[in-house]
Amino acid sequence: MPGVKPDLLSLDIHSQPGFKNAPVMVYVHGGGWQGGDKANVGLKSRFFNQQGYVFVSVNYRLSPAVQHPAHAQDVAKAVAWVHNEIARYGGNPERMFLMGHSAGAHLAALIGVDERWLKAEGKSLSIIKGVVLLDTAAYDLAELMSRGTERTKPHEQAFGKDPKTWRDASPIEHIHSGKNYPPFWLGVAERPFKLINVERFAKKLRDSGTRVEIYDATAFETHASINRDFGAKTDKVTQAVQKFLESLK
Repeated sequence: MPGVKPDLLSLDIHSQPGFKNAPVMVYVHGGGWQGGDKANVGLKSRFFNQQGYVFVSVNYRLSPAVQHPAHAQDVAKAVAWVHNEIARYGGNPERMFLMGHSAGAHLAALIGVDERWLKAEGKSLSIIKGVVLLDTAAYDLAELMSRGTERTKPHEQAFGKDPKTWRDASPIEHIHSGKNYPPFWLGVAERPFKLINVERFAKKLRDSGTRVEIYDATAFETHASINRDFGAKTDKVTQAVQKFLESLK
């Protein structure tokens, strides 16, 4: 894409010799929609490879160079590419999962409920078999932005000042009855007030007939640690996600 660093539109594939028809986990990094990189996966690639998964970490264009919907478009393009090509790397495109942390969790949630983005790439929500979200407060971005606090002011770099755009970028706004959404696992850390938005998002999904699990880690995890420690043998969040994924086989 002219004027865009190629690395921002690339992805890393972590596979192992001998993998064939392995499940696939696609990971979307956080960073406030303005930073972060696909290389910052911590223990995740090793953990998922050990569990028999091909692990894919994707990049996307960052703000302030772009605003919504560029981030979601890029993630959708990456997911579609993985679905088309991952068999060449030992993965099974019919067993593909989506995961994100922070801003990446917001984008994974948006891709998982708003069919527009995958449809634009010739795909449907049915290609995603489950979504794992690590600690985002942006399920209802419109509500978050409307507070107008110093904490949310930097988000204007990514979503501007128009409430219509905030609503369009809010995953909770795109849940409707009669749709077949993938199962969701929602992890929340650090600030108990986040649970309010998590529970609202979960309720709307459940009302649509979607399976949802909430994991409350506010007593022992921080926003950073729930991501940093994922994949450690003794990590409770990892164990909970592993149980969730095993239930989807």
